[in-house]
Amino acid sequence: MNGFRNGLDLASRFAGDFPAILVIMVTVFDTSWLEQRLANWGAYGIVSKQRIDEELPGLLDRIHFLRASTKRPLPDNKTDC
Repeated sequence: MNGFRNGLDLASRFAGDFPAILVIMVTVFDTSWLEQRLANWGAYGIVSKQRIDEELPGLLDRIHFLRASTKRPLPDNKTDC
């Protein structure tokens, strides 16, 4: 057992251990219920599997804009993680 009950637990762990990594959750569950709880768990965004083609590009664009406007580089797995 890895100690994680679900993806929200894992997102919370990433937010604490790797704050530069923005977690996007992909789920089959009702995203409206989960969106309200994302900030508390450390995930940056949520995408439904059924609408991934419509939702993911916009979310990735927001992340790109955020990084560009703050001039923070994207995390590099070799140096930041």
